[in-house]
Amino acid sequence: MDKQQSETWILQTQELLSKAYEARDFVERAAESFPTALPTHAIAIARLWQRAETLDTVIATHLETMNDGLFEGKGEVDATRGASLRALMVGQELLMYDCTWTLSWNRNTRGIIVKFSIEPEMESLHLRVENLTVAGGQDIRYPLYEDQLSDALAKAYVLEILD
Repeated sequence: MDKQQSETWILQTQELLSKAYEARDFVERAAESFPTALPTHAIAIARLWQRAETLDTVIATHLETMNDGLFEGKGEVDATRGASLRALMVGQELLMYDCTWTLSWNRNTRGIIVKFSIEPEMESLHLRVENLTVAGGQDIRYPLYEDQLSDALAKAYVLEILD
């Protein structure tokens, strides 16, 4: 490992620790609604937030471009952090932590959602584009390929408009 790689790795580790402190507080709040939320999840959440920061520019830019080009800027782009349960099998649910970017329009009755999630036990990352009103969605490979994001957003837009 050369000096630059070493310095980058140390900086990333320090950043992870900083985010882990914030994530620990987040887990405490999430545990009020999700009893399976554990303090040990803070590291996975910090990793999610660290990686989400690198995705933010790409995803937010795509959604802002859609808002400007398709809705003349009348839509709303928002980003949030949260937790949710995903169905596994009948009667089983899996806790996931999410970073979500949303483009909504028509008084928030229509929208496109980009969800970046982590499963905290295995630290498995998932990236997905969903619609506000249409069931289903499209998984996107992570690390992100911009053309795949563009295609998924275009498909989600058309599905949302046709519904």
